[in-house]
Amino acid sequence: ALGLCLFAGVGGVQAASFTWTNTTGAAFNDPNAWSPVGGPGTVTDTSSFTISGTIDCPISTKVDVISNAGTLFFGAGSGSGTLILTLDLGTNTLAGLSGNGTSVSGFVFGQQGTSIVYIAGGSLLCTNSTGNARMIVGRNGPAMVNLTNGFVAAGNLVIANGTSANGSKVVVSGANSFWSNSTTI
Repeated sequence: ALGLCLFAGVGGVQAASFTWTNTTGAAFNDPNAWSPVGGPGTVTDTSSFTISGTIDCPISTKVDVISNAGTLFFGAGSGSGTLILTLDLGTNTLAGLSGNGTSVSGFVFGQQGTSIVYIAGGSLLCTNSTGNARMIVGRNGPAMVNLTNGFVAAGNLVIANGTSANGSKVVVSGANSFWSNSTTI
């Protein structure tokens, strides 16, 4: 009976959904900025950073890499709202692994409303085991992703993935900025 009880407690990793709740800005990896508390942490997780306003969201210097983040959606809090988000990566890495089984997208910028995202320093990796992980810039609303003095690696960059996302673009600037894409754009 004991063996059966122990076996019954063993299971696969369950996908979880997280929502960013901090309206004033906090470190991306602050567990208290997410609902439920904890934030993304497994490749099967789906996280929504859909809030209107201007948010500065650094990656804490307490970690070098935040990986296994699953799929991350960024957008305004409503279809008529605007999100202006600065992801201060510093020397850190944020990886969206797009392995949650419901989406092959690691990062979606422009989930709704208008999204303007500034990626400063560090590395943003959009990867999966097949090498075709999508990074979408403009899905249900227009998005502009600005990279300054950092590195982005995407398996498959998709710009303006819907008619409501017209005007979406990527801007790469700074002597130390690099963008890598594994497939055609």
